[in-house]
Amino acid sequence: MPVIQFQNRPISYSKYHKGPCILLLHGFLETKEVWNAFAESFENYMVIAPDLPGHGASDVIAASHTMELMADAVNAILEHEKIETCFVYGHSMGGYVAEAFSRKYPQKVQALGLLHSTFYADSEEKKQNRLREIELIKNGKQSLVVSGMLPKIVASQNLPALRSTVESIMERAKRFKPEGIVATLTGMMQRVEHRVDPMLPFHLVGSDADQFIPLEVYQKMANDNPSIHYDCILDCGHTSFIEKPQIVIPVIKKFLHSATK
Repeated sequence: MPVIQFQNRPISYSKYHKGPCILLLHGFLETKEVWNAFAESFENYMVIAPDLPGHGASDVIAASHTMELMADAVNAILEHEKIETCFVYGHSMGGYVAEAFSRKYPQKVQALGLLHSTFYADSEEKKQNRLREIELIKNGKQSLVVSGMLPKIVASQNLPALRSTVESIMERAKRFKPEGIVATLTGMMQRVEHRVDPMLPFHLVGSDADQFIPLEVYQKMANDNPSIHYDCILDCGHTSFIEKPQIVIPVIKKFLHSATK
């Protein structure tokens, strides 16, 4: 896998195919490997999938991995690859990074996609949950945090068929450096709400059985921002690209086609 240096730390990424670039950004406690099967379906595009700082084979950069810092790491990959523009899709936390990237480097973003993510800041309840997770990590209970969260990324009815996939994600997450997880949780808490640029093609993919983002939040984002193209994937949890790729892949390809007209 290719590796670059960002602030004197290694950042790893995967690269697939050739063509216009799609940047795929994974979620919290995930790695670039979550995109392996998904990326293969975009054979007419160059797909870049990084391990975000503190995840997978990418090193810890700072005490706080703000979304802007991670966006800078992603930009370093694009500069290394000499990619001038791209389509950016982010899953969950990766959506926060994708949104930050679109603000810091607007000239490089042809379209922005959020997969099971939001441009809202953390609620106070969510911040308290993240603080509890930080304390657990600092007290050596990383495995407990991973085991408590990751099975919820798929809808309960889809878990039996995807158990081995979820377990693979969990095993990788249990090997992350604890300070990287703490830095990422800290960075996510520091996010503020941002406005949608109505001139930027924006694709929101939600679902009806997401255990992290309620359906009404997806609907509010779409209703409050008429420029958003919103697709709701039914019978699906927080990872439609894993649970229902046969539906999500055509939906994204259709949006990409419309965004290039």
